[in-house]
Parts: sequence; structure tokens; C-alpha cells
Amino acid sequence: MKPFMRATFLAILLLPGVAAAQSLDEVRDHLSMLAKVPAVTGHEQSLSSLIADQLKKSGLNPQIDFMSNVTVTLGSGTPHRMLVASLDEPGFIVSGITEEGYLRMQRIGTAKAFPYFDQYFEGRRLTIRTSNGKTLSGVLSIPSTHLTRGANRVEKPFDLVDGYIDIGVKSLAEASELGVKILDPISIEKGVTTLAQDHISGPFLSDRVGAAVLMSILMTTAKSQIKGTVTFAFTTQEHFGRKGLDRMTVAFEPDQVYVLEALNPSAPEDSVVSVDVQAAPAVRKMIEKFAGMREASLRAVPQSPQWKDGTEVVRLGIPIRFYATPVEVLDLKSVQSTIRFLRTIVLSGVS
Repeated sequence: MKPFMRATFLAILLLPGVAAAQSLDEVRDHLSMLAKVPAVTGHEQSLSSLIADQLKKSGLNPQIDFMSNVTVTLGSGTPHRMLVASLDEPGFIVSGITEEGYLRMQRIGTAKAFPYFDQYFEGRRLTIRTSNGKTLSGVLSIPSTHLTRGANRVEKPFDLVDGYIDIGVKSLAEASELGVKILDPISIEKGVTTLAQDHISGPFLSDRVGAAVLMSILMTTAKSQIKGTVTFAFTTQEHFGRKGLDRMTVAFEPDQVYVLEALNPSAPEDSVVSVDVQAAPAVRKMIEKFAGMREASLRAVPQSPQWKDGTEVVRLGIPIRFYATPVEVLDLKSVQSTIRFLRTIVLSGVS
């Protein structure tokens, strides 16, 4: 690193709010707020609106496009950096309603994360977001064995075709009166549990942690301190072929992109944030200044052909234990490290 760049970097570290990231309680509050809102892929409107409202309270001017992507652009001039985090979670939609008022379901988005993914939902409390804006609770089970006697039922793992969602009604008419319709999104009931040693657990925290990082940086960073232009992008339909991210490549032409994603750690005790800097070797020197960060070779971020030539794409992997399950476990210190690192990137102008 050149002397003047080193001096700039050290000066940035001494700016208020940069050397010390948000408290763990503040990080927990941001993440918990986001984690409690259902956002099945393709149905992220409620979460996008919540994020936009929170940012407006901080004096920002978020934009929501037709896909429910939320973007905030600060600063001016070059370089133009983009920080990207997805919002949506894997889920289901109502595929049918029986005459008895039970709901049937099918997957929405891409294929399930792993072969036994559906089994995590059997016997769980679910949330149905109706077309008229209501949120209903339901429970997912399978037909009683008493009702299948004589059917020569063979024991097998739970499959979506076996599932019936009970929302407490007794007929198709009653379900319709509540506003339930075909294609309404279904998600697992949300909740966050605080664990020891600054860990939290909840369903699909991996689909909210990046957004919590971006919100924290936006709400605690003075616009006047930003070097160049920075676009914060909360993208949708990650589980539907990364369509929200593809939209960003059409709408913006950044010089450098930071994609925040969850990383399934190879060891249970591994809580270090991994940064793949192959596309941006100058970032390597930044990592050396931060505890809780390490350089690593990660799977390539899908490159969309719309990115302009020369765009650097850096992937940050935030470790999540029990990834893609209703009991994902996250170390809040990893989130804090990521906030501190990216805030410095935004302010320092190192490229």
C-alpha cells in the first residue's frame, strides 16, 4: 500500500463510528427485526417496505423498484461501489384448498437446498400471507394414521404431497372468507432465540444477515464521510435464480461489487468471515487490519453478462451453522466484524 493510501486508511479508522462497530445488542436488534418478517421468494414486499421505512427514519431516500428491490445511493463521483444483500427465503405457495378447508402447498423458486429439506417443515407452525394483506397461522401435518387404515400405508420420509395445512377452519368457504387464495405465500413461523456467547438462532437467518449489515452501515455512517459513490442494494428473488441481482446489473454500472452471502462453515467452531478477493487484490491489505476476517477462496459469484467490463466482484461469506434449516445459528461477532470491515471500505476509498 502506498504511503498516502496508508495514511488515508489510518485516518479513516480514527473517524467516529469506524474503529468501533455497533454494539452487539444493536446488531441483534437489527437482525431480529428483519428475521421476524416473512419474505418468501417473489413475495418480499412487506420486508422491502419495512426496510425502506426504517431507512427513511434515518433521513435516507430509499428507492423500491417493480421487483421490490430496495436501493440507496450515497456520495458522488468515482469509484462507484455496490454492496449487495438478498432478502428472500425459501418457501411455498398455496396450491389448493380442500373442501374441508385444509391448504395444500408446493415449492416456489429453485430446487430444495438438500434432499431432506422438506422434512424440516413437517409438524411446524407456518404463516400464510393472504392476498388481502392478512397474516394467518397454520400447522403442517400429514393425514392421521387412523384415516389411512387399510390403505397399506408405507413408511417414508415426509413429502410435500403428503402435507395438509390446518388454519382452523372447517370448509373451503371459511378459508375463502379469510382471504386465502391459490398462490398465497407460505413460510415457516418466525422467531429468534438468544443463545450463549453472543449467538442467536432462528429460521433462515442466512437470508437476513446481509441486509442487517447494510442497514447498520447506512444508519450509522455520515453521508459526508463517504468517498466516491456507494449503492446499497437489498435484492429479491435470490432463490428464484438471483433475479434481483440480475436487475442490479441492468440498473447500475458499479466499479466494484461486494456480495454478502451466508457460508456453511467446515467446522462448528469456525466463525470467521471469509472474503474472496481474487477479483480485487487491493482489498487484501484491508483484511489484514481486521480481526474476524480472513482471505479465502470461495465458490465464484455468478457473473451476469450485464456487468460492465472490469467490474470487480468480491464475495463475503458470513458463517452460519446448520445452514438452510429452521434453527440456523449465527455468531453476532461475525456480523459486527463484517459491518466494521465494509464501513471502512465505504469510507476509505481504497481500491
